[in-house]
Amino acid sequence: MDGNPADAATAVDRRPLGPAILRIAGWPIECLEPLRASELCQRIDRWIGHEDEIRHSSRLLAAQLHELIPKIPDRRVRGLALSLKRALAGTLHPLPDRLIRVLLQDAGISAAVGPVFLALAADRERHAAERAAIEQAHAAEMQRSGTALDQIVGEAQFQRALCLASSSLYAQYRKARQVPPSRRGRQRLQSVLHRYLMRAIGRATPNGLWAGVALETVTHGAPALLDVRPAPPAIRASPVLSIFLRGLDHLNRRKPWMDLVSWRRNPTLRRIDDTQWEFGTFSAGYWVVGRIAHHAPLDILLNSFGTEDRPLLREIEQALCADVTGLTPDHVRTICENWITGGILWSTASLPPFFSDTWQALDATIERLPPSEQDAWLACRSALRAIADEIETRADSIEPDDLRHLLDAANNTVGAVLARYGAALRRDEDVLAADRKAPFRFSLPGKLVDRLAQTLRRYWAFDRFGLGEIETRIAISHFFDARDDACIPLSQLLSRGGETDPTQRAPSWQHRVLQRTACTFGAAAQAAFDRWEREIGPVAAQPVHRLRADDSADRAVTLPPGSALLLIGRPTADGDAPLRIGGLTPEPCFFHSRFAHLFDPDDPFRQWQAAELAQATARWPRIQFRDLAIRNHHNPNVTARPPSLLQLIDPLDTDSRFMSSARITFNHHGRPVLSSDGDPNLTIASARSAAYLGGLDRMASVLASVSFFLGRPPLMAPIPRLNCEIETWHHLPRLLLDDAVVSPQRWTPDASIGTALARARGAERLIEWRRFVRARGLPGLVYTFQAQHQTESLLATDSALAVDLLGQELQAHGPALRIQELWPLPDDFIVRDRDGRRYVTELAVPWHADDAFWQDYSSAVSEPAAELPVR
Repeated sequence: MDGNPADAATAVDRRPLGPAILRIAGWPIECLEPLRASELCQRIDRWIGHEDEIRHSSRLLAAQLHELIPKIPDRRVRGLALSLKRALAGTLHPLPDRLIRVLLQDAGISAAVGPVFLALAADRERHAAERAAIEQAHAAEMQRSGTALDQIVGEAQFQRALCLASSSLYAQYRKARQVPPSRRGRQRLQSVLHRYLMRAIGRATPNGLWAGVALETVTHGAPALLDVRPAPPAIRASPVLSIFLRGLDHLNRRKPWMDLVSWRRNPTLRRIDDTQWEFGTFSAGYWVVGRIAHHAPLDILLNSFGTEDRPLLREIEQALCADVTGLTPDHVRTICENWITGGILWSTASLPPFFSDTWQALDATIERLPPSEQDAWLACRSALRAIADEIETRADSIEPDDLRHLLDAANNTVGAVLARYGAALRRDEDVLAADRKAPFRFSLPGKLVDRLAQTLRRYWAFDRFGLGEIETRIAISHFFDARDDACIPLSQLLSRGGETDPTQRAPSWQHRVLQRTACTFGAAAQAAFDRWEREIGPVAAQPVHRLRADDSADRAVTLPPGSALLLIGRPTADGDAPLRIGGLTPEPCFFHSRFAHLFDPDDPFRQWQAAELAQATARWPRIQFRDLAIRNHHNPNVTARPPSLLQLIDPLDTDSRFMSSARITFNHHGRPVLSSDGDPNLTIASARSAAYLGGLDRMASVLASVSFFLGRPPLMAPIPRLNCEIETWHHLPRLLLDDAVVSPQRWTPDASIGTALARARGAERLIEWRRFVRARGLPGLVYTFQAQHQTESLLATDSALAVDLLGQELQAHGPALRIQELWPLPDDFIVRDRDGRRYVTELAVPWHADDAFWQDYSSAVSEPAAELPVR
């Protein structure tokens, strides 16, 4: 942050949006150039065009023969003419020499079609010769582009990123440099390396060294145009907490350590009737709800130990032996071990529920260990920190093999600690991960900020013809399973359904919505889909369409808190810039929290966030903002977030007064509202997470949903595919709302295209692809989606190597293929380095809610008709 922090804070305070974040791909788009084969593809396109000419000429000649054949007196010649006619219609192969000679000996045929016949025969010969030459040129191009790929992925920068991303692939690559693999082994390695390179060039999603982030520099004197300049990079190496969580799990289940740690009763354990109990716990990284038959020791556990008690295992065993007649120490030990395995007892040797970064989480974890274990963990932590410091210091200059040695040393250090408890590292697993502060700085001009804010308001009002709100109401109904006038005690929500996933996988948009639609929303959802199909159907073949959304233009817009991911092009001389909306989230911190450790502790985003919360709390005292403690055993690193001044709620800590009396009601918009019996205040418990948090404990999931449903979670995902797009149109134009792109142009080819690419070999695969490119008008750069994960992969449509690898993937994983344009085009990329190379970029902008939103939220709570039991 430049200048006086107070000045910067004032500058942000004057804006409708908070400090923005750029997410920047790690490799420039220019890295694609050596892999492209534009001359070969132009040659193939000419050949395909010539093919069309030959086909047209063949049809004309066949028509002439059709008129001529009945007039040929010689039966044998007439039969040969019929064979020629069939050959002209059936293939584009060269015509047989014998057939040509015999037919031209007939004076009538020679006079009528002789010159045309000979010209077409020569044309077909040249066409076949060119096809053979293309095959040879394709083989040479595959060799050349394969060598170019080897050179790119062999550079030290790529090798460092690969080393951090996959130790096994890095080892495989280094081995292949020494001992050439088999042809199939080389193909597999080439395919994976190419996929990593396309990720490095084409995706701005931060991950290791493949992409990075930059936080906006906020000053009074922001330039008139968007300003992006080079800046020093930074790398932060952090421990992978899931590995340490595995060690804790083993420690807590083995002697002698299980006798040294203190335990607590699962706070969710409750008796549901005379015969059984219910509780929630984590299993294999995910939250599950289980039931257990009633037995007397459970009563002893509840009566002897509250959720705030932290007894040793022997104290629990003593209580059971003292109060239950006939139990032997061995039997009691078995009961306790079963409780530990099943999740009735939780160890205090665990990760903290809230931490600012993973180093702080590791420190807090060590403090919770038995004294006998702390020295080993402290020594491990110290060694890790020293290795991390060396990686961070030498990140841009270290030799890849030296980096691998450092990572291996870190793995060995942690592996020795894990081995104490019978745990081990898994294959291709490193204990240190890296995040990258991109080597750029930027600032947004006020005019652009205002335009972004206006565009986002317009998009919110448009709401995909109302489907964002409809989907949200469906998700709320599905999640809470209650009427709008319900009052649900929080304690009864333990066994409800899973978390709401805004990006749930479904074949089409209709399938995603209508399969879950309650009767209340079914008609409105169907009407919205009908509107979409009326809008797109007549223009489905066009490359661009401006949506006719006039009915939302004058709609009153009141924004809840949130953030948006945008793609933005180079501004014009008047400061305007091409803009695409990638998605809206209901959380202002969504794009900042995960990478806060890369920035200064007093960075402008945190200043802005604190100031906005303080202002909202002062103006709307009935609304209480709280930080939510969250546990994600599947990927605990994503729960790191900077501290705030907000009060913390830990739903799995103790049975606090708030948790025991909290309830969910619904306001007149159908949104969930969290309050407590006898308390007029409304609580908003925010996880401030940087990712969708599947696998949370149920209580945290319910509490987080209150802030999650302030917005419209379905707007986080791109516009899903419509039924007609899949089955009939096979294409969606680039959709404009006013002058902003709300969906890129995309294609859903029929399965026959994928099948043809999968089956073809050699140059034929590229020829089939170029036929498709020409027919559909694909641009030079696209994203493809294939295989089970459906993650986008950048593809140059004139790259023989990329098309061949695409065909291999379709052969291995099935013919399903989706394609989307790259937008904006490289000439409009806003991030360029000192050498003028261009980088794929995404812009994330946050905002706090309008005053009118908080006014409505705090005063529009329906009086519940009755307290409803769980259904």
